[in-house]
Amino acid sequence: MSTPSLVNLTFAEETYIIEEGTYYLAIGTDAHDALNNILSGQGKSVTHRVMGSDGSSQNSGDEFVHSLELEEDFRTYSRSAQTGEEVFNQLDSGDINKYENRGQNSVVYLSRSNWQSTYPKQAAKLSLNMKMARDLDYDKEPIDDGYEMPVYGKFTSQSTNGKPDITKGDMVAYQFMNAPLYPEKAKDKNEVYNKEDGFTYGDWEAMWDRLLDQMTADEQAYIIVNSYHWIHGAESVYLPESRQENGPVGITRRMDTSDDPIWTSCPTIKP
Repeated sequence: MSTPSLVNLTFAEETYIIEEGTYYLAIGTDAHDALNNILSGQGKSVTHRVMGSDGSSQNSGDEFVHSLELEEDFRTYSRSAQTGEEVFNQLDSGDINKYENRGQNSVVYLSRSNWQSTYPKQAAKLSLNMKMARDLDYDKEPIDDGYEMPVYGKFTSQSTNGKPDITKGDMVAYQFMNAPLYPEKAKDKNEVYNKEDGFTYGDWEAMWDRLLDQMTADEQAYIIVNSYHWIHGAESVYLPESRQENGPVGITRRMDTSDDPIWTSCPTIKP
């Protein structure tokens, strides 16, 4: 396990940091067993036995624990290793207490470290002020960020039916499962992102443009505005509709035209 796996995102520093202290990596049959192994590694008396693969009772303990000491580090992971861009909170305004135009509005959030003082006694109430109203106004001119809009409906294969042909150079969503999100920000466009496929950041930037050019404006808009726990499909890039959850659960079922969606561990495309 590499050190970046142990970084924490802290709201105080607004970036990724390494906290000073002792870190324990433990192996166990489950979380409880792993924790007991850590306690054993700390010199505490823990009696526990686990079942071996052959059904026999096995001892476990501190031999299944590795500890390492890390110093405080607020700098190393505060910038992207790929692009050099600064890592910082971009959605602080989603917290009313950090929103710059909140006026007198504030809320107390429920805290597991202080249940009694933070448990809500009534629903939070906010007052709308003029600055908040302007921020909520949807009728605004888009910010010119230097990016060009997609062409829409443009296929390398010259497809006229709105469906891609991968044998003739069209892009499909499956190709982007391990793609970099912002290849245009890479410090070196000629650097290979993943040795397995050999594509450089410059290659990925062009491929992203081609993928977005193939799609229609309606497809992109529909995916964005209807994204609660699912991804709506896009025929132009063979993106299947699928139910998606947060974290390692990921894709949990296929969405199709039947009344009862079929549960699956990966997306499938109906012929």
